[in-house]
Amino acid sequence: MTDEGARHTPPSVVLTWQRLAAVCASLLVALTTASSGQTPSVDTSPAAAAARAFNAGQYDQIDGLLRSATDERSTVLRARAHVARGRYAEAEKLLAGVVASNPAGDATLELGLLQQYLGRRQDAARTLGTVLARGGVFVTGGIAPRIASRLERGGFVAAFNAKGRYAELMADIPLYLVMNEKLGLLGATAIAMQLS
Repeated sequence: MTDEGARHTPPSVVLTWQRLAAVCASLLVALTTASSGQTPSVDTSPAAAAARAFNAGQYDQIDGLLRSATDERSTVLRARAHVARGRYAEAEKLLAGVVASNPAGDATLELGLLQQYLGRRQDAARTLGTVLARGGVFVTGGIAPRIASRLERGGFVAAFNAKGRYAELMADIPLYLVMNEKLGLLGATAIAMQLS
């Protein structure tokens, strides 16, 4: 037996300076390009600045940041700041203008929530009547009939209703479990027949 066979290392396993330099250069390029692509972009719009101010509890700054903004998102944020400062009439007036022009938007939800908070449940129901699923929510799909007993005895209904400040509204919405597994196909067939 010769010592030469025991000491011989295949050339593919040998780590040379050239290979080490190539691996380090590849890692360096990969790390610098990956980190530069992950730099988060900060939204500098007035609405984003106002949202940050609202989240920080700086309600007095919001009107200044959104003074010229007329979009629904900004109006809702201004109204929320009024509510946080106890200026309910100003918030309601601000939201009512937007609700008149867009009765199915976020402002409608905010106005309904404000009316409910103020104890005006009938006004809230009237305001929210256009956007809430008053006819009910239907749970469908192939798995629904198979897990019906779990849905009925489990915490599904409680979880459905437990929506924080919307819990009282959610409790008024009926929840139905559809037992027909082929409901989607029936609906698609009905629409196809109408189109033909």
